[in-house]
Amino acid sequence: MRILKHNSLLKLVNSYLIDAPQPTNISYNWNFGSLLLLCLVIQIITGVTLAMHYNPSVAEAFNSIEHIMRDVNNGWLVRYLHSNTASAFFFLVYLHIGRGIYYGSYKSSRFTTWDIGVVILILIVGTAFLGYVLPYGQMSLWGATVITNLISAIPWIGQDIVESIKIIILGNVILLYIILPTIGNIHKNALKKINKISDKKEYISIPKSFLAFLVGLIDGDGYIQVTKTTKGFITIKLIISLHINDLSTLEYIKSILKLGRLNVYKNLRSPTCKLIINRTELQEVLFPLLIYNNIFFLTETRINQFNLAMNIFQDDIKIYENIPLKETTKEIFKLPKDAYNYTKLHFFKNWIVGFTCSEGSFFIKSNNDGCFQLKQRMHTNLFEAFKLVFNTNRKVTTINNYNQFSVSSKSDIQTVINFFSFEGLHPIVGLKHTQYIKWLSNLQNSTRYSKLHYPKWAP
Repeated sequence: MRILKHNSLLKLVNSYLIDAPQPTNISYNWNFGSLLLLCLVIQIITGVTLAMHYNPSVAEAFNSIEHIMRDVNNGWLVRYLHSNTASAFFFLVYLHIGRGIYYGSYKSSRFTTWDIGVVILILIVGTAFLGYVLPYGQMSLWGATVITNLISAIPWIGQDIVESIKIIILGNVILLYIILPTIGNIHKNALKKINKISDKKEYISIPKSFLAFLVGLIDGDGYIQVTKTTKGFITIKLIISLHINDLSTLEYIKSILKLGRLNVYKNLRSPTCKLIINRTELQEVLFPLLIYNNIFFLTETRINQFNLAMNIFQDDIKIYENIPLKETTKEIFKLPKDAYNYTKLHFFKNWIVGFTCSEGSFFIKSNNDGCFQLKQRMHTNLFEAFKLVFNTNRKVTTINNYNQFSVSSKSDIQTVINFFSFEGLHPIVGLKHTQYIKWLSNLQNSTRYSKLHYPKWAP
């Protein structure tokens, strides 16, 4: 005990916690304040942890909550702890207030303390309301609608206050312009040809799952074209080229992006259709959107094309002869160094869906084995990452400088079905979707695969 009396720091602690004089009528009712402090500490810790995985956007808020609940280790526990501690917080607050009223803590000489407590209560209610809205589900949406419309009951000015929410929306629009900056300089005449600037706010709400799907499709059946005009200037386009029978896929992409033009070439030996996105649209919308969402191309050819185009935009290079050499091109994004780091990319699974739509196949072999296959030029680490995602030991084969990943065992086929049908990823679209449905039907009718778990919508 002597050290508690002589050490300056411990002496201070001792005077407050051990030797502090207390009134004789003190009871357990005075514990509510310390319990509220404990709840506040838990809320801060769990709240910061949840914020690390939360996406504050209208399009992805609810999905990020599902991600926390399903994918993050013990995410469900952290969220439930945060939610239930919030309820306990209010329960203890009301007990704290009740004790104060019972013992007259609001009376003379304690006015200031009581007033501060009222202000804190209002702040707690406001904070809780904002937290309730964050998941942005049906309960959050209509809860926010009801609460904000309560303000309209204020005489004379209530309705004006509710309508002033438009100011907040305007501020949000201004913020969106900051979030999606234009890359490089664009000539005013080029801007007149497209009316995209006023619509930038719409692009923020495009789901990340779609953008990852799109990038995967481009990695397979698209390319960024950098060519020289007759006068020596640079022209840049992003082109997605598919068979004409897959026109619906490009129409779907165009309906979401509202960018580019569709061209159909029926007279070729292999009739094709192309979605062509011009330089201005790349600078104004698509590339800023990919960078904002931290989504990039994952094949060496495509990422080199992207890095080159970004260098041209950022350095405002106009003459083709001034294009930097590959060795001097600044890397906007570096490909992962090993297969495992591919799997850690937040967009990788949805990217695989898009890549499958261009380079994947679902088919039945001559021996009636079901098979899922991905095939493209040499990308060893990328194809090894497919093995990790689909949890298989099947070797990646190399034929004529092409990597090929294929699975056909019952357990592997079930993993493939689970991946494309039960993980909540972007759906397969176009011809590949038709192929997938037919594949599932054939598997269900086969002896070997009939007892697998299939989606309810499968034929």
